Amino acid sequence: MTERNEYKLEGTVCIPEDRKKELNRHILTVLYMCGIRNVREITLAGEPVEVVELVGPDDEKIISCNYSIFEKRKRETCTYNMNI
Repeated sequence: MTERNEYKLEGTVCIPEDRKKELNRHILTVLYMCGIRNVREITLAGEPVEVVELVGPDDEKIISCNYSIFEKRKRETCTYNMNI
């Protein structure tokens, strides 16, 4: 049986203002290529259904993700603030 390690990055990041747009574009590309998605619940025919969707920023430019298409499982919800 293989032991599984979980890693999480935390801390303060300082991105030069003139490079933020480029970094955010690359972050979205990496999330997409790595199969990172978001699961949300909708109602279909009166029944709750979970759908997997591409990640993208909300109105406050926060990206949330909680699903891996390669592992086919939910993960801990992670966020990335595109405003940093």
